[in-house]
Amino acid sequence: MARRVVWTDHALDELREIAEYVAQQDPQESSRIVTAALAQADERAEFPESGAVVPELDSHSVREIIIKRAFRLIYEVSRDQITVLAVVRARKRLDRKSLRSRRPLE
Repeated sequence: MARRVVWTDHALDELREIAEYVAQQDPQESSRIVTAALAQADERAEFPESGAVVPELDSHSVREIIIKRAFRLIYEVSRDQITVLAVVRARKRLDRKSLRSRRPLE
């Protein structure tokens, strides 16, 4: 059963900021990053457990997929949906408090 994919405001803002920054140097690469992030999020609806557990959090419900070897798409798996919590640089460390404060769009 496919789950619904929901993006938080924060995750959408982060993806937009990444796209704008990359577009300054390479508009085509910016488009590829956005397309890859959206596709990977949608794929999680079918295969939610395919992402790795986020090492900083050690919670089996919060997982990540690496996008273009440069960005982490962090998502939470629940029974009915996938909530995209963050899109950040691959090297950025995360903390539980900042991710838990994010709420999905309704």
